[in-house]
Amino acid sequence: AASAIRELSPLMGTKSLGVDYGLSRTGLAVSRGYSSQPLLTLRSNNATDLAIQITRYCVSEQASQVIVGLPLHMNGTENDQTILTRVFSQRLAESILASMGPKVPVYLFDERYTSKEAAARMHNRDPSLALYGTLDADAACIILEGYYGDNGKGAELVTLPANIAEVAMAKYKTKTEKAEQARKAALLEWQTATKRRKEEMARLRKEAKETEANSGEGEGGGKKKKKKKKKKKK
Repeated sequence: AASAIRELSPLMGTKSLGVDYGLSRTGLAVSRGYSSQPLLTLRSNNATDLAIQITRYCVSEQASQVIVGLPLHMNGTENDQTILTRVFSQRLAESILASMGPKVPVYLFDERYTSKEAAARMHNRDPSLALYGTLDADAACIILEGYYGDNGKGAELVTLPANIAEVAMAKYKTKTEKAEQARKAALLEWQTATKRRKEEMARLRKEAKETEANSGEGEGGGKKKKKKKKKKKK
C-alpha cells in the first residue's frame, strides 16, 4: 500500500536540493524522487556569498525545488536559529529567482532530529570518521528524506516581499534575454559559416570541372592529324 501511494505521489521524479543551513557550515544533498544522497558541505559565514554558491549547485544539479531545513525546539516553537534560517531562506529564494526564474520554489521544512540522526548514521558507517566531515550534508539528506516521506506536507513556501521579487524577476528577464540574444547570434554565425562552406565547396567543384574540361580540350587540340599517304600507281 505504501509503495502504491508513493507511485501516485506528485513528488515522484522531481529533483530537489536539500539545505541544512548553518552560520559556519551548510550541508547540501540532492534527491530525485525518494532517493537522496549527500552532496557536500559549504563553509561560509557570508549569507549572500553562500546563497550564490547554493544557487550555482541548484543550476548544475538542475533541481526543480530547494528544501531548507527549519530548526525548531523539540516542542515545535521557534528559536533564534529559526529566525536566522528564515532570513537566509529569503536571500536564497531571491538569488534563485534572479538566476533560475519563478519555476524553482524554495521551501522550509521541519528539521528536528536531523543532526542527531545524521551523527548516528555516520557512527554506524564508520566510528572513526571525523564527526563534522559530512555531518551537515548527511543532515541535508535526512531533511530531503523527511520531505519526500511526508509527500511535502507541512512544507512552508518561502515568499519574497513584492519589491524584492520584482527586482529579482527583472534580473532574471534580463539574463534570459541576453542568453536568447547570444543563442540567436551563435545560430546566425553557424548558419553564415555553413553557407560560406557550401559556397566554397560549390566554387571548388566548379573550378575542378572547368580545369578538367580545359585539360581535355588541350589534349585534343595538341594532337596532329596523320595524313593518309596516297599509294602511287605503278
